[in-house]
Amino acid sequence: MDSNSSAVVKTPMMAIGEKLRTARENKALTIDQVRKATHIYSEVLTALEDGRCDEMLNSTYVRSFLKKYTAFLGLDSDAILKEYSAHLQERTGEAPPQPVAPKIEEKKQKAEAKKLTPEEMGTIRKIMIVSFAALLIAFFLFSMFIVGKKIAASFKHAGNGKTAKTSVKSKTVTPPKDIPQKKASQDKEDSVVFKEPLSKRSPLYLVLKIKQPVLVKVRKDGVTLFERFMPKGQVESFRATDKIELAIGKAEAVELTLNGKSLGSPGRGPIKNLEITRKGIKIK
Repeated sequence: MDSNSSAVVKTPMMAIGEKLRTARENKALTIDQVRKATHIYSEVLTALEDGRCDEMLNSTYVRSFLKKYTAFLGLDSDAILKEYSAHLQERTGEAPPQPVAPKIEEKKQKAEAKKLTPEEMGTIRKIMIVSFAALLIAFFLFSMFIVGKKIAASFKHAGNGKTAKTSVKSKTVTPPKDIPQKKASQDKEDSVVFKEPLSKRSPLYLVLKIKQPVLVKVRKDGVTLFERFMPKGQVESFRATDKIELAIGKAEAVELTLNGKSLGSPGRGPIKNLEITRKGIKIK
């Protein structure tokens, strides 16, 4: 029997994980010692060394943890991150983040290209002056027309011995009450108001169902309950008086139910702060 047929095929992530584990063992460090020094969860460190971090974390978090762990071990962080970006692009088609400097230089070049010559600036000034003068003349003529019309109307009413009466009808447009009103986005905040806000006497009862392994932080009424990795299939429930706040590593990995009504998943990707009150949901 061919021995190669049973050999395990190493993925790029497994190769990166071996570099991390070898560097840690060469320094005679345990996972727990690294956790205390870097403040990276033990589950994350183990997943990084086993090449399984993509199963529980968004790529943004993976890059952040890789950079911090490799720097602590004294490895070449840039080289490791390039390996991860190449693996990610091959697996999902996600392009690696572009460096900032070339983009700034490109913007400078475009700005330089858009600079006008003195002759062009002079032409633009002339056009602006002529346009402004034309607007002034048009406004003057329009004002004279309105004044003349009012004078003619006053003479007409004086001749008839009647006082002109004008009535203005106002029409108020009221939005349909059965449509939930979504507030305007401010500072990257996304707010949704419930069709029927919860009663002030009603507590907030939230059920959190985990569909994929994910990092979750929960606060209720201003008090932090926990921040940990939750496995697939776990269900947690929380009861609050005024407010429940969540931080979720991958929004699509959770399903929310509030006071018996399913809210589904709150979106995709990481959410730093999801705030639930009786009025609605606010995502920052």
